[in-house]
Amino acid sequence: MLRRVVSLGLSIALWPGAAGGAGAPAPDHAELDRILRTHVRDERVDYLLLRKHDGEALGRYLDGLSRVDVNALHERERLALYFNLYNAAMLRAVIDRFHADYTPAEDSWSVFDEPLIRFGERRLSLNALEHEVLRREFREPRLHVALVCAARSCPPLLPRAYRGEDLDAVLDGNMRRFLRDPTRNRIDRKGRRLVLSRLFDWYAEDFGGPSAVAAWVDRYVDGDVTGYAVEFLEYSWELNLAPPAAGRWVAIDVERSPLRAGPGDAAGGGEARRGEVLEVLEERGGWLRVDIPGGGAVWVGARDTRPWSLR
Repeated sequence: MLRRVVSLGLSIALWPGAAGGAGAPAPDHAELDRILRTHVRDERVDYLLLRKHDGEALGRYLDGLSRVDVNALHERERLALYFNLYNAAMLRAVIDRFHADYTPAEDSWSVFDEPLIRFGERRLSLNALEHEVLRREFREPRLHVALVCAARSCPPLLPRAYRGEDLDAVLDGNMRRFLRDPTRNRIDRKGRRLVLSRLFDWYAEDFGGPSAVAAWVDRYVDGDVTGYAVEFLEYSWELNLAPPAAGRWVAIDVERSPLRAGPGDAAGGGEARRGEVLEVLEERGGWLRVDIPGGGAVWVGARDTRPWSLR
């Protein structure tokens, strides 16, 4: 999702799928469907519950995609697979890095340049998949409303996986919803202005060039906007985190908080560190029973924590 102007040095001829598909059966995206239905809520993602319940399942799904022969797929199935691969890899990246202040812009957007994606023995980054594979091979502007970079200003993640069979209809629906969402794009009829997502600025060439952006938008909105001036909104990189469905979260507010088997018990050897965000399961006499990813339920001192949420 992040726009890079430097070459990433990936030879498309060496990447699976460049030669076109022969029409093998579509990959099974049922597991991603289930994960997204469970953890996408109000156009945001409950990363804590995803990490708690489905981190391993997400890893298994990504492992399965890494073994798919994309050369054997029809073009639309191949494109759907790449969208699912990008979005699932981004979800995995967030839950692996999650802390109280995390955003995908952390460390100069380094998450987009790390070799997170695996196909057999090949590794590549999210940026390489987007810019060196998708944008070069498919020439499909609607990909920008399918790839979700985990930021608030990104197009929202759908609570379902992409599939070749209905891909064009889904992408058209994505574009219409995105353009009609006043938090991401605005149409000023009186002033004859389009105040658009920065995506239309970064990727103007994909929409026919800067002078053609208004005409592209006109395809998906009511009323003629072809002669409108175009401006761009600031892009929010705040994490697209859903508020908790139930209960509450706390963040560790000290350098290290000892983990205990019960309220007031001797420390059990483990510790939570500053910035970790944990789900509170129970409170008792100044102690909180919290869920530790991969470690089950333990107790920490309430004085070592602060209430935490994103807006």
